[in-house]
Amino acid sequence: MMRSIHLITILVLAAVLLVACQSPAPTVAPTIAPSPVPTIVPTVDPTVATTPKPTATTEVKPTVAPTQVMPLITDLVVNDRATAANWSIAANFQVGDQQFGDRAYAIVKMPAAFAGSIWIRTAMDGKNYTSDPLVTFKVTADADVFVAFDDRVVTKPAWFKDWVGTGEDIVNSEPTPTVFSIFKKSFPANSTVSLGQNGQSKTCGQYMAIVRRPGQAAVVSTPSAQSLASRTCPWDACIAMPAEWYGTNEAIRIADNVLVYQRNTGGWYKGIDMAAPMADTVKNIVIGQKTIPNDSTIDNNATTTQIQYLARVYAATKQDRFKDGFTKGIDYLLKAQYDHGGWPQYAPPNLSDPNFNPYWAHITFNDNAMINVMTLLRAVAADPVYGFEDKDRREQTAQAVQKGIVLILRTQIVVNGKKTGWCAQFDEKTLKPAQARAYELESISGQESVPIVRFLMTIDKPSPEIVDAIQSAVKWFESAKITGIEVVDKRDPSLPGGLDRVVVQNPNAPPIWARFYDIPTNKPFFVGRDSVKKETLAEIEQERRIGYSYYTTAPGYLLATEYPAWQKKWAP
Repeated sequence: MMRSIHLITILVLAAVLLVACQSPAPTVAPTIAPSPVPTIVPTVDPTVATTPKPTATTEVKPTVAPTQVMPLITDLVVNDRATAANWSIAANFQVGDQQFGDRAYAIVKMPAAFAGSIWIRTAMDGKNYTSDPLVTFKVTADADVFVAFDDRVVTKPAWFKDWVGTGEDIVNSEPTPTVFSIFKKSFPANSTVSLGQNGQSKTCGQYMAIVRRPGQAAVVSTPSAQSLASRTCPWDACIAMPAEWYGTNEAIRIADNVLVYQRNTGGWYKGIDMAAPMADTVKNIVIGQKTIPNDSTIDNNATTTQIQYLARVYAATKQDRFKDGFTKGIDYLLKAQYDHGGWPQYAPPNLSDPNFNPYWAHITFNDNAMINVMTLLRAVAADPVYGFEDKDRREQTAQAVQKGIVLILRTQIVVNGKKTGWCAQFDEKTLKPAQARAYELESISGQESVPIVRFLMTIDKPSPEIVDAIQSAVKWFESAKITGIEVVDKRDPSLPGGLDRVVVQNPNAPPIWARFYDIPTNKPFFVGRDSVKKETLAEIEQERRIGYSYYTTAPGYLLATEYPAWQKKWAP
């Protein structure tokens, strides 16, 4: 039974400075906590004034005690004890703030009116909590409460029905930036605000909350040179820092690391923390590995992220070594492209090497790999941010993007005369759907097809062929959606890790899609490490059930919001 805990609210009499990019807390495995004990988070408010105490050598003069202002938020109670330690009341909301207590993603875009607000830094893994309320807090004055909800949560939970959309967004620094639409509800003084579960846990983020007094003026903080110089940044948030930061010693130190890790091919390997300090012994080892011929990759956001980072540091410092590294990276991507327009996961492919897996040479849409490359090259071709690059090379990037678009159109899977979606990877010679890992067979992908369609929808003045490809894919998404079920994680002490993932019936659940659809029949299938197709998730070994995403809700937002807006503009 839930125990009530009473805690006297702590008023911290100190101004809270802007804090950017902190190191992320350890991620908590998804779990459903039985009868959780609520956690009350200490209150922090920057409006509480303080009077410094005089020292023995200071002349004491009469002073007028400043008026203290009650904190706007008190008694924050988090019912999800698995993530409560990563929730906090934060002050002075600004671009650059770390969005979640357990992820390093930063805020890169927000409405200017929100600057300086009190807000609640939530925990990303709080999205796994399935009871209401998830969190409660009190407002000490009339307040407007804003909840920023991940747009990928298409069907909002029942508790959210009275909240009104503002038409404004918050965007974060994920490799594919997530858009959080902002909703509002007003509360009178001394009332309790109750926020429920996220309503969805897969392929989405946890909501966040901002609290403001009606009519409260925005206060935009411009970081001082000293505060910028003191900032550190985890690698997965380093391309979302303020422009001024890229000229600091810390940014330059990381950029030099990036250059050390750059292979002679011009690309990078994946999964390396470029921001971590590098001892001379480690640096010497890495330098000795520069000649490795075929481990440069576009998988897991590698190479494209490093190129963007070097461009930012060069723009701030004008130091030629960073421009040279940037150019070398762009040349790697241009050279890695096949003549037909696709990109392999690793380049250059070397199938004669026994350590080189054949599927690494496949055209790779999996995890946005090829779309990340095309998005970057298109920016290099047209965005003034990359105007430092020479004209000829920018024209080459534009041509590479056009070749990539042609390849996308050629590889759209046709079944019984109808265009559908795309496989996660295609054979680099035949352009037919291809297998990757043992549990990634040839299929129409309910997940990887989404970023492909989204990229096509960003093309200005699309050709009839592009319009047809988009509309055909949308029709396929509609035909492939699954209703009446949801995927949930549940505790099972008898299993490794104490966790299982199951499909349950729920007539009110939002539409969901399988990751793999059989090409001839369009039926969902599931496959484990034995490479044998199964009809249900329950037939897959537990290690893969909880370690891989066999269902996705990614097409939901595309169909509900993005496609209608595109259709209205280009294909009414």
